[in-house]
Amino acid sequence: MEDAVSDAISAALAQNWDRAIEINKTILKNNKDDLETLCRLAYAYLQYGEIDKAKKLYKKILAADRYNCVAQKNYLKIISNLLLLNRKRFFPKRWILFHPMPEGQF
Repeated sequence: MEDAVSDAISAALAQNWDRAIEINKTILKNNKDDLETLCRLAYAYLQYGEIDKAKKLYKKILAADRYNCVAQKNYLKIISNLLLLNRKRFFPKRWILFHPMPEGQF
């Protein structure tokens, strides 16, 4: 088991997210509530671009341990980035609709 944890950490340090995800999933087969492994898996998903999976895992971690600093920090990053993306996507259209620019101004 310790070898698998070491391999998962090594894969993450090498930014081999596919391998890190695979190893952490294997570790979770034996203990599905291991918070450290869940944190590593969530972070690997986050780095791999699987934001929804990472968000779901961080919520699960925080439900079990609401004081988990790593989960809190990364969950807040996800939420704030999603809000920022939505703001950038929708704000300009609404701004133009409700506050049209006078002709000749940018």
